[in-house]
Amino acid sequence: MNVKKLFISTVIVGTLVIGASIAGAQDNGNRGRGGRGGNGLGLEIAETYTGLTREEIITAVRGGETLAQLIEANGQSVEAFITEVVSETTAKIDARTATIKAKLESNITARVYGERPPAPEPTATPNA
Repeated sequence: MNVKKLFISTVIVGTLVIGASIAGAQDNGNRGRGGRGGNGLGLEIAETYTGLTREEIITAVRGGETLAQLIEANGQSVEAFITEVVSETTAKIDARTATIKAKLESNITARVYGERPPAPEPTATPNA
């Protein structure tokens, strides 16, 4: 995949994640899933770029305004926002990828030596 396609894909994924974070946030004061902030990817950066609180951003977007409009209304650069979110997203992907690769190598090594791979770590059950 060439660099241009990778960049466009990353921007699209980042935008979808931001949209999902905004749409999935609750109006009751919780900060996403379980009240812990969910993944909140980009929303904290959006607060900085828009000068609005999380709740104000959610209300505005639900009211039909775009994140780009909110950013520009605060005199900020939409392109700089996108760059920052892509950078943050890329860092998180890289960290998760490194963890997955380390677990994969450990599991394969264990199997090659006839050992049982370590049991997976328990994960939190998402709130229903």
